[in-house]
Amino acid sequence: MVEEEEVVIVGAGIAGLATAVALKRLGIRALLLERAESLRSTGATLTLFSNAWLAVDALAVSHKLTSIYSPVKRALVTNIQTGATQEVSFAKSGPRSVHRKSLLETLANELPIDTIRFSSKVASVETQTQENSPITIIHLNDGTVIKAKMLIGCDGVHSMVGNWLGLATPFDSGRSRIRGLAVFPQGHGLNHEFRQFVDVGMRAGFVPLTDKDIYWFFVGQSPPNGENLAGNPEQIQRELLDNYGKHLPPLYLDVVRHCDLSTLTRAPLMFRKPWDIMFKKLSKDNITVAGDAMHPMTPDLGQGGCAALEDAVVLGRHIGEVLKTKNGKLDSRDIGEAIDGYVKERRWRVTWLVAGSYISGWAQQGGSNWWMKFVRDVVFYRFLFSKFVDAAYYDCGKLPSVSISSESKSTSKLDEVSKTKDNITVAGDAMHPMTPDLGQGGCAALEDAVVLGRHIGEVLKTKNGKLDSRDIGEAIDGYVKEKRWRVTWLVAGSYLSGWAQLVKKFFRDVVFYRFLFSKFVSAAYYDCGKLPSVSISIESKSSSKID
Repeated sequence: MVEEEEVVIVGAGIAGLATAVALKRLGIRALLLERAESLRSTGATLTLFSNAWLAVDALAVSHKLTSIYSPVKRALVTNIQTGATQEVSFAKSGPRSVHRKSLLETLANELPIDTIRFSSKVASVETQTQENSPITIIHLNDGTVIKAKMLIGCDGVHSMVGNWLGLATPFDSGRSRIRGLAVFPQGHGLNHEFRQFVDVGMRAGFVPLTDKDIYWFFVGQSPPNGENLAGNPEQIQRELLDNYGKHLPPLYLDVVRHCDLSTLTRAPLMFRKPWDIMFKKLSKDNITVAGDAMHPMTPDLGQGGCAALEDAVVLGRHIGEVLKTKNGKLDSRDIGEAIDGYVKERRWRVTWLVAGSYISGWAQQGGSNWWMKFVRDVVFYRFLFSKFVDAAYYDCGKLPSVSISSESKSTSKLDEVSKTKDNITVAGDAMHPMTPDLGQGGCAALEDAVVLGRHIGEVLKTKNGKLDSRDIGEAIDGYVKEKRWRVTWLVAGSYLSGWAQLVKKFFRDVVFYRFLFSKFVSAAYYDCGKLPSVSISIESKSSSKID
């Protein structure tokens, strides 16, 4: 059997969840396919700069995190060899380091419970044309086949969707990063600021998250031929302390010793070559990529997760703008237009971020000769570092307000459609999906329940409380007749209300709000009646089936 979905997103990481939330804000359902058994929180922590908080704010979830995590006011970068320290001050809206799990759960909690399908690995992707519109066929490892109007690959550095688009395999920088979360049950007592320690071929640092948790990292050359790159967390911690303990300050080493080993990981630093992002295809038909699937980068600017959040909002914004021009109707033939706009806007931005991240890492961990020292200490830290930091002040924009009217919410010929057959009928959104502009979707569903129950009750009363399947049709016919005009008016009124609020000011402010709005509001004063009192016969109560 082939399943059909509006939008399928591969990967339930930061990019995938944020994109699903952005689409939900536009009234579009997305199905997330995640190969893991649950939300993955590898990395323990990430730092969100100003640009990321603007994106999180556009997704309307920032308030759930800012109340927990405080902004960092400054960063101190210390040259281990010379002892010299450079200070970088942040504006009022400084970066905040957050638990990765908290961010993922905050985004996931915004989505309907059936949005994420875990243990779902994509085997292959193909495109077809249906009624002159491109569609995507997604094949899963378990044999499931899903047909979608749009496919978004948010499946990380080794993206299957990115590979399908023809993007080159990310490049290994030759460096790896160890990171973890240190826990001080009695409190660490440190200032809420970034601390970073730089030497030839290595960079280490930490930042407090709360008064008890500290995120720490170490970046250095990868082991030869990738030997023991993953390794045992306890072994990795011991190697770090033994091999670099004499180089790093006691304060940093104490943080590493307090690490919760379940959070400690080591992984190679991968990045996509900037020219691949600039000149390779980032989309095809109604398929594109976001997050690390598009722009894996080294962590030297701390912009990987931030850029993924930007992607979600920018893609949502372009889809929203197309929806506005199409009266809120999602048409697969127009999705390509939105994707093209998204790719065009993101291409230059993420190319610069990838290049800037690599240059930043190269400059800070270069050789010990006089030339590299001059580049690092004089050129980079004095003149370039502040320019790279400016990347954090990018604004990805807001999601537009859109009144949705998809095919499933169409008002066309509603009163001509059969809503019953034999003893089968529908209620709620199954009968009358409507836009939310009058707030009557759930209300009408509750009305349906009472009206249908009332008509069944009236039949029961005439039949001495005995339910006869031959008479159920009579009850259903009465229910459908009573509800048909009521819900037709609600669906039409909801759509007109949404449309009126998006048109020219004169019609909206003078005609709609002064004369029509109160009429629409009167829909809330409808009385669906009471359920009748029915005396059920003992035979009816004991019967195991409808006669």
